[in-house]
Amino acid sequence: MTCYCGSKRTFAECCGPVIQCDTAKSPEQLMRSRYSAYCVEDYDYILNTYAHSPRASLSVLQLRESAANTQWLGLRIVATRDHLVTFAAYFKETNTLKCLQETSLFVIENNKWRYLRGDIAHLGTAKLSRNDSCFCGSGNKFKKCCLAKI
Repeated sequence: MTCYCGSKRTFAECCGPVIQCDTAKSPEQLMRSRYSAYCVEDYDYILNTYAHSPRASLSVLQLRESAANTQWLGLRIVATRDHLVTFAAYFKETNTLKCLQETSLFVIENNKWRYLRGDIAHLGTAKLSRNDSCFCGSGNKFKKCCLAKI
């Protein structure tokens, strides 16, 4: 099975071990593994990979409830620089294709990368036309790929 993060590797050789052992070696790898953790509903991992200050006000139950009606469809890394990762995450919520575009800031705490905060550039309906390349990374046009599944 191809990894949820869009790396073209299998989950077992990509994000699976990172999630299991909390071993992200870079902000991008942590971003990808957190996205995959949402896909497999591993909210313990997601909570544990927050930096200390935001983690103190969150719970596994809150994370689970916030994603309850969400089906994650694809991740596209736009840019990485130092401690920043800019990405677009596509998801289906109540039969509507949506997109979260964010630049996330990561920090090192206790020798591990942690998510500190994100600056959201867009959260809402995805702006894709039928002839755009599909966000899932298949190389197909959106209309022949994930649009057919929505």
